[in-house]
Amino acid sequence: MPTKLTIEEVADWSSLEEEWRSLVDADPHSTIFQTWEWIYHHYKHNLIADPLKLLAVRDRASVLHGIAPLLIDKKSRGLRKYVLFGGDYLDVISRRESAEEVAQALLAYLANTRTKWDMVDLRSQRSESAMISLIQDLPDENFTEARATLSGLSVVLLPHQRYPCIALPKTWPEYEQRLSKKFRWQIGYDERKREREAVTTLHCATNETLHADLQALFDLHQARWISKEHTGIFASEDTRNFHSDFAAALLAENKLRLYTLRMNDVPVAALECFVHNGTVCYYQGGFHPDYAVYSPAKALIARAIQDAIRDGCHTFDFLKGNEEYKVKWCDGSRQTYRLLLCPRRPVPYAALQMMRLQPQIKEWRR
Repeated sequence: MPTKLTIEEVADWSSLEEEWRSLVDADPHSTIFQTWEWIYHHYKHNLIADPLKLLAVRDRASVLHGIAPLLIDKKSRGLRKYVLFGGDYLDVISRRESAEEVAQALLAYLANTRTKWDMVDLRSQRSESAMISLIQDLPDENFTEARATLSGLSVVLLPHQRYPCIALPKTWPEYEQRLSKKFRWQIGYDERKREREAVTTLHCATNETLHADLQALFDLHQARWISKEHTGIFASEDTRNFHSDFAAALLAENKLRLYTLRMNDVPVAALECFVHNGTVCYYQGGFHPDYAVYSPAKALIARAIQDAIRDGCHTFDFLKGNEEYKVKWCDGSRQTYRLLLCPRRPVPYAALQMMRLQPQIKEWRR
């Protein structure tokens, strides 16, 4: 156990790559969104719009115990606000044996630099987060909260979002029995319809097919969202380049599951999943609107869950959002939390009180 941890700001990303990878491997709660590949490739392809303060937590022997990639959020209406960068399940990366000490060191750093910021907004925190463990009681889903004063900072912990997920059994037949009888029948009916009306193939990307499979994902995702008069996330060249580099890096580590469904050799649906720490994350998908009657996306989700079970994974995670198509597959969900910290100054403290009310305001609007 480290006796004293210090925090340094890191300007040279390349100096951290090897240590970062080792730290993620040593963190049993790490996710794909905290990996070097995920964050570095965002930086490389200009997808981090706000300034990034990269904090490294080390002991006296210079051993790395934690990393906190903090963004300076410029969209905060005058507030100087820090947020964690990543994606889903944002958290500080730390070694299991020193996670609590890393959280305490980060809290002390924030307290000591409180004149330089107005709020720290740590969203999508899981219950096992070391930062959350600093507060004894978790809030419940009915918009209650936990409040505390730590290192002279006001701290509020709120329920945030739910993530539909599946606790995977040992076999696919075991999982099928959890689904409703009607949904199981629909899966079989759609499969028979596709095979009756077209030559159907479903494959997972390899080195040889990756480029074509990614292009199919980009095209199908965009076609789906453009049909709804939305832009779609793959509209920009920078985003497509990011996903191409990131997918290639994951494929080399056997952490990418990119599925493509073809009917009469025409790509009609694609699904991109990530594998890390025994969890498969459903990330992005798309299907051609003209083929919606065949439910092609359903076929890819079923295959992804089958492969996750085959590979011995314990969780299939649909990530944030309670869309109906996700809920049909799931038997549970994971609650995340929002940890808000602010110094005791009038303006940030007033902003904190307003943010506390946001869940109730959203509920009233519904």
